[in-house]
Amino acid sequence: MQPFERLRAIARWTKGIDEESLLLEAIDCLADFDDDPAGLVVACRRLLSYHPYSPRLWWVCSRVIGSLEPRMVAWDTWDQIRNDATASYLHTWIGQTWIGSASLGADERPILSLGWSQTMSSLADFSAGREIVVMRTGDDNNLSRSLREESRPIRVIGAVEVAVLDPACVLVPIVVSGGGRVFVTPKIFESLDLLSEIPTVGVAPIGCALSENVVRAFISGNEALDLKELRITSAQSFAGPSGVVPREQFLQRRDAPDAPELIRSLG
Repeated sequence: MQPFERLRAIARWTKGIDEESLLLEAIDCLADFDDDPAGLVVACRRLLSYHPYSPRLWWVCSRVIGSLEPRMVAWDTWDQIRNDATASYLHTWIGQTWIGSASLGADERPILSLGWSQTMSSLADFSAGREIVVMRTGDDNNLSRSLREESRPIRVIGAVEVAVLDPACVLVPIVVSGGGRVFVTPKIFESLDLLSEIPTVGVAPIGCALSENVVRAFISGNEALDLKELRITSAQSFAGPSGVVPREQFLQRRDAPDAPELIRSLG
């Protein structure tokens, strides 16, 4: 199959698949444009026009589009996804963090995740002896699809039950960050008001931290998502591929270079 035929198939027929599968298909396709810089720009633009909601697809395109060796960078990006250590660092953080005079790792209360992701799934594998409870965040179909693939049952609760759960800590999936700003879904934003006294850590796996310009393009192209900026007081620590770091350090993180070619192509 020719690269543009493959691109057309991915753009049209991958809606609804999980993000990791989408990224693998996109990376495999973009690698085929190694000797066609103009075609690579068109390919990135086409993929993002059909799948604008995936910030990590924007990350993939940002890395590949300005590279002198698109094929090598594309597959290096896939290696980074497969080897992302965010869940491992988060597991260590939970085991070593102290709240007052008590170790969070020794706390038998459940961990609350505001939504579900591959990082949460990996954390559940690392923390087999600890219950991880997930709160519904409005996208119940995707949540159900994700949880059906888990090797052990994951308890799901609503916002009302969150108030009485008394979790040991709260995990906040970050949608995207960049330019000193961090964004989450509206449902998560609202839920944090009920959990202000509980230790909270933002979870931002590889590919979530973009340049300021790319984040601005992502936000403007996804107004229907109605993303909310995370308050400064909501999470002071953030888990990522290099560890759990203070907010100030996380805000300096950028997983991909700026991509003027991509921004110009999107108008």
